[in-house]
Amino acid sequence: MLIDQEANLSTSVLSAKLRWLAVLAGCSSAVFGLMAFGSPFLILGAVIQPRARTSGRWLMWLGSLLLSLVVVPFGTAIVFENARHLGRDNWSVGIFPLFVLSTILVCWLDVAIVMEGLRSKRNPWVVPGSLDWLAWLAAMVLSAWSVWAELETVRAYRRLGSLRLDLILTPLGLDALVLWFDVALIIHAVKSRRKA
Repeated sequence: MLIDQEANLSTSVLSAKLRWLAVLAGCSSAVFGLMAFGSPFLILGAVIQPRARTSGRWLMWLGSLLLSLVVVPFGTAIVFENARHLGRDNWSVGIFPLFVLSTILVCWLDVAIVMEGLRSKRNPWVVPGSLDWLAWLAAMVLSAWSVWAELETVRAYRRLGSLRLDLILTPLGLDALVLWFDVALIIHAVKSRRKA
């Protein structure tokens, strides 16, 4: 029984290759500037995952999803648009490879995370870690950002008198992701305490 538990705990640590891919994808997304706001959470989740097995994995997944929401549509559009104009201006020659690299790494990471998630269905989800507090700190930052985004949406509505549906649904969708992460962390903490 003890050997099975130790084997489960060792398999709940993500592979170093996947964590390095996450760090590289997060760093390369700096080319998108502030739009790549999921990048720090992805990198933090990848770094703390061996010592925060469950919450670090979730933080990595959330960071990857937030990053993909920006990089996949915008990166793909930028790559295709600039591929047609490649060599005609100096800007595209210098920065074009960075957009290509970032888009490829983020797409590759998405596929790797989905494959890892499908393989890890049997792994224990209630594995407390010594760095879980960093995931909680990231959750607080994300929650504060969500509240700020909602307040900005309300201010924009008051200023403009109306808003497009996409400007309302985007912050609500992001809020749902952040709320899911917060609730998952709370459930994880409660189950960890019961198990201890």
